[in-house]
Amino acid sequence: MPALVAAPAYAQSVLPQQQQAPHVILSVSAKGLYDTNIARASDAAIAQRGLEKSDFKMTPLVSADIYKPFGTSYVSLVGSAGYDFHARNTILNRERIDLTGGLGSQVGPCGANVTGGYARRQSDLADLNVLTVGTALTTKNTESIFHVEGLVACGAPVGFKPFGTIAYSNARNSSDRRKGSDANSVTYGGGILYTQPSIGEIRLFGAQRDINFPNRDGVNYFGAPKLRARFGGVRFERNIGARLSGHAQVAYTDVERRGTPATKSFNGVTWELGLNLRASERLSIDATASRNVDPSLGFNVDYIVQEEYELRAAYVLNRLMTLTLTGTHMARDFNYSSTATSIPINNDKTDSIVGALHIEPIGRFSLILDGGYTRRNANVNFYDYNSFRTSVTIATQF
Repeated sequence: MPALVAAPAYAQSVLPQQQQAPHVILSVSAKGLYDTNIARASDAAIAQRGLEKSDFKMTPLVSADIYKPFGTSYVSLVGSAGYDFHARNTILNRERIDLTGGLGSQVGPCGANVTGGYARRQSDLADLNVLTVGTALTTKNTESIFHVEGLVACGAPVGFKPFGTIAYSNARNSSDRRKGSDANSVTYGGGILYTQPSIGEIRLFGAQRDINFPNRDGVNYFGAPKLRARFGGVRFERNIGARLSGHAQVAYTDVERRGTPATKSFNGVTWELGLNLRASERLSIDATASRNVDPSLGFNVDYIVQEEYELRAAYVLNRLMTLTLTGTHMARDFNYSSTATSIPINNDKTDSIVGALHIEPIGRFSLILDGGYTRRNANVNFYDYNSFRTSVTIATQF
């Protein structure tokens, strides 16, 4: 689901999309994955869900990357559509769709664009709490998210550039037991960007997001019926030579539960840091860290305070093969108005490491071999799990 306090994404998109070379790239892929814990849960939780612990999943996928300019305007489409087939847990078989389209234009000193997207998939079982009733019905849950955003920015390439944006999104669950987390949201705000080649980019921004949970009536579905989030901050980006680039962002965030009664829920600092280092012609390293506030389609929470740290290294073995290694640590605190219908999880920590070998091209095909390990520790052992997985992906473009 889109972030409740989406300062990072909001700040990164303050400029209309830059012109690209026209292209139409279509690809077809198939991924086979074996996971020792496809349910991402403890043995007790797996038994309550009625699932098999290990499984093999096959995902055929069609992908597109299309960009077509028309003078100072453009249209674009990026995304994929496919289906997940499970060998043992067929209840999890589901379509997998993720599409984003856009159009924009430059008129004099001003640029504007509109982007919209739709995503639909089986909910990640690690992000679904176990309900005290109707567990089998809530394991099978398709989440659908629609969003549309508009942006206008005016000004010269160097100097000051004010901007404004507005966005709408809705998120839905297919399971009746999960509909208390269905949400609609409207975000609006703006700011000013200062660009100077010798300094970099400095962005000041502020916005408000209003979230409505339409099904939370206090009888069938519990939780705050509305949330209001306000945030404002600054972001700095700079390329430091040809090998090093980075960004830093700090925002003050205020979240308020609205309804009866209205209560302050969260106020504090959210942040994001990023660094890219091209250590050599073969080795590149990316490091990111962030703290943000998110809602969730799965936990029947009002919001989640999340910190995430990631380190990724890519090494070019030769002209055909690249090896990547990614480590991630995530810590979350879950904030509820009510836990009456669920076995609650109040906080968790998840660590994962993934290695992958990318081989391309092999004629008209590319190949990805990867494997990884994930471990979660929660405040209740019921949600603890560990998982080993490996997969093979083959793809071709036309």
